[in-house]
This record gives sequence, structure tokens and C-alpha cells, in this order.
Amino acid sequence: MPPLLLGPRPTQSKVGCVNRSSDMSSGKWKSVSSTELAQSIDNGGAGNSAEILIVDCRSLVAFNGLHIRGAIHVNCTGIGRKRLSQGKAKLKDLISSAEGKEKFIRGGVGTTFVIYDELSSDPEDCNPCRPICLVLQNLLKEGRNISVLKGKSCS
Repeated sequence: MPPLLLGPRPTQSKVGCVNRSSDMSSGKWKSVSSTELAQSIDNGGAGNSAEILIVDCRSLVAFNGLHIRGAIHVNCTGIGRKRLSQGKAKLKDLISSAEGKEKFIRGGVGTTFVIYDELSSDPEDCNPCRPICLVLQNLLKEGRNISVLKGKSCS
């Protein structure tokens, strides 16, 4: 019998995880502070053509407890996360409300999608298995303008 050779294990990610190095390079998105977001919202309210859509990637319980005014919720947990990572569902399918789905669908060219969760203090440290990273990956695939809110949000 030939000797047993141990080679490197093939890299397999957990269901719902993304390949951070190729899918989430920061050249394709930017980080924004809460102050910058507030200024953009204020400027948008003054007739600015650039539209902002805020996407909450936290649990539904956290979203219902407190969220940024006007934010839509993406329920990217459990079976939804698995279906999204396998390409069997689209991001819009995981939006919790009909109003949120309409906002998401209307968000076209020129719309900046600002995403946030309760764990991301620095977007560069994004754990690829967290919902915010899966949302980021899907928005990148769709060619959307994306900003990640810096700092931890209220939980």
C-alpha cells in the first residue's frame, strides 16, 4: 500500500459565508460615519438627487426594538441566509416588509445603499459568516453603490 499522504484541506466555507478577499474588497464600497450619514440624509431632504437607502442587517427583534428612521430590514438569518448564499433567493426576497421591498426595487442607479448591523465596529473586520457580509456581497454582485456604517449601532 502506498503511504498516506496528507495534503492541504480544500477550503470550504460554511453555508452563508463569503470569500472576503475577492468579494468584499473595500475599493468597491466605502465606509461612512454616523455624522456623514446624517449630513447626507439632511442634504437629500433638501432636494439632492442622490437617494440613500438604509439597510438594517440585524435580527428582526433588534430592528423592531430600535432602528434608524427609514431603514429597511433584511432578514438574513437561518434558512433565508442559506438560500441567499446558494443563489436560490435574492436579497429583495428577504426584506421583511412590502414597503421595504418597494423601496429596494425603486433604488436604482444613483442610490447609495448604507448597510449596518450591531457588531461591525470597523467594516474591514467584517466576519464573512455574518449577515452584513452576505448582504454586502449580494449588493456588490448587483452593482449597487454601497456604504457600510462605521461603528456599532444600537442593539
